[in-house]
Amino acid sequence: MKGVQVDDGRLLTPGFLVIVFSGLGYFGAYGVIVPLLPRFAEKSLGAGSVTVGLVVGAFAISAVVTRPLVGKLGDRVGRRLPMRLGALVSGLAIACYGLAANVPALIGLRLVTGVGEALFFVSAITLVHDIAPVVRSGEAVSYFSVAVYLGLGLGPTLGEQLRHHVSYATGFAVAGAMAVFAAVVCLFIPYVPVPPRPHDAGKRPLVHRAAIGPGSVLALGLMGFTGFQTFVPLYVDRFQGVGSGGVFLLYSGVVLAVRIFGARLPDRIGPGPVATVALSLIAAGLAIVAAIATPWGLYGGTFVLGAGMALQYPALIALAVRRAPEHDRAAVLGTFTSFFDLASGFGGAFVGIAAAFGGYRSAFGAGAGLALAGLVLHRIQAAHDPSGRGPAGAQTRSEGGPGEGVAGAAVA
Repeated sequence: MKGVQVDDGRLLTPGFLVIVFSGLGYFGAYGVIVPLLPRFAEKSLGAGSVTVGLVVGAFAISAVVTRPLVGKLGDRVGRRLPMRLGALVSGLAIACYGLAANVPALIGLRLVTGVGEALFFVSAITLVHDIAPVVRSGEAVSYFSVAVYLGLGLGPTLGEQLRHHVSYATGFAVAGAMAVFAAVVCLFIPYVPVPPRPHDAGKRPLVHRAAIGPGSVLALGLMGFTGFQTFVPLYVDRFQGVGSGGVFLLYSGVVLAVRIFGARLPDRIGPGPVATVALSLIAAGLAIVAAIATPWGLYGGTFVLGAGMALQYPALIALAVRRAPEHDRAAVLGTFTSFFDLASGFGGAFVGIAAAFGGYRSAFGAGAGLALAGLVLHRIQAAHDPSGRGPAGAQTRSEGGPGEGVAGAAVA
């Protein structure tokens, strides 16, 4: 069965560019709050290390519940409306962060943000798969992630400037306005029909089993990065002249470079080997940050971590999508991206406990251990399913060789 594809093989169509531009605004908003949120929770609301981790990861609680529902909804009614609604909900919630008088109020707003994030991201990443030519879908989502990482890379620098020269409340208001702007951009997304579902396909799954294995590996790899993202803004205070904005800018620059120049690696050499390399790099990068308590150790570890993170998501999402029929695409992506939220929620709390007992370097070391656990789990799964196609009879978008297989990439 064929989905909605571009007959002439073109990728950079007006519809694709609108989706990319919307992602730039939306994830720019998330980038702005990266250096603001942990400091606001700690310095303005008196949160400790564990509580800071809970605040940062709280959105995952609502998002992990919402994502599968969004996936199922997207396969029924389309992707555009949930995408618009998600950007609007997130923007309004973020704009109110600075008004929170205590930690419970801030956590409540983070829960609302999680609903918006699930609506926006699942819909956007599914739309990109829908609109791209089959043989260029992985390339398409990698390019979409370029806009995402531009937002996540430039946003922290803006957030730092707003924190220094204005206030936390103003910074959150600016971030909220950026997300609302993304909702406005979504109004110009063209209509893309949903791939039809065969009458004998059965009920639409809420939790799609094709995504569980790759999603579990993703979660272990991401938990360490969640701790890195949470505690680097606080860790850099020990180094004179080092700001978290520069660290995250380096991280995003590395991810952008790898995503641009290695966009088709999962298709060309296979998602399994790419995932192995990615998890090894994530573990190594976090270990460097933990072991070398200098600015050079921080920047060097960030460089290695960025390369691993750039490769991990495209490889694992390819394994998940290729195991399921096309008409279940949104359901697969809804389930798969739920593991991102599980990693954010549990990762923030787990690494926060490590930070409370052993300091920030212990938190980074714990993240490296989690990435190694993900590597072991991935190799076990690969041994049982070396083709990456899942159960016998699973439908894929392409039965060709590595250059023709399903690709997938997204942010992490």
